[in-house]
Amino acid sequence: MKRFLILAAALLPQATCVAAGAMAGSSPIPKEAASLIAQVSGAAQRKDFSALRSMMVQDFTWSFGGDGSAEQALEEWKRRPAMLNKLSKAARSKCGFVSAGVVQCPARAGTSYRAGFKRLDGRWKMVYFVVGD
Repeated sequence: MKRFLILAAALLPQATCVAAGAMAGSSPIPKEAASLIAQVSGAAQRKDFSALRSMMVQDFTWSFGGDGSAEQALEEWKRRPAMLNKLSKAARSKCGFVSAGVVQCPARAGTSYRAGFKRLDGRWKMVYFVVGD
């Protein structure tokens, strides 16, 4: 039984997606959010653009230069596949609430690469993946 639990913990990246204390008194992120975050990480590793698109909002923020759609982000990631490695790494980091309703991975990214997730219409979605300020 112990081996099974250890194996299960090793195979579930969402196990690392717990509140990182970014806000005082923050609580663990919802399991639905952790599940989506793990799925995003896996899809990014596999370069599964269709799966990624299904987990993104339409007005996805990926650039502070005015670009704001999931399709534009995916086209850019196809041209620059190294971005998918950065997304997968961010999604495997310690996640936490950074504002009301927004889970960010990593929670304490500062201006480094970070992915944001929010519950919209009853479902968790990835709303941004950015670097810088």
